Amino acid sequence: MLDIPILYDLERRFRFQARFVEVDFVIAGMIIIKRARVMMVFVLQRLCGMVIYYMIEDAMLMRMNRAQMLVGR
Repeated sequence: MLDIPILYDLERRFRFQARFVEVDFVIAGMIIIKRARVMMVFVLQRLCGMVIYYMIEDAMLMRMNRAQMLVGR
C-alpha cells in the first residue's frame, strides 16, 4: 500500500488546482475544454503518473455531464 500522507498531500494539491481549472473552464466554454484538457492531462501525467490522470478524467466527465444536463433542460 502507498504511503497515505503522500497521497493525501497530492490530493489536496490537486483539489486546489482543480478549483482554478473549473473556473477557467466556465469562462472559456466548451470549445477550449478539449484543448486545455489535452494539455492538462499531458502535464499531470508527467507530474504524478496515471492515478491523477484517471481522477481528472472522471471529474471532467462528471462536470461535462452536469453541464449537458443543465443545457438540455
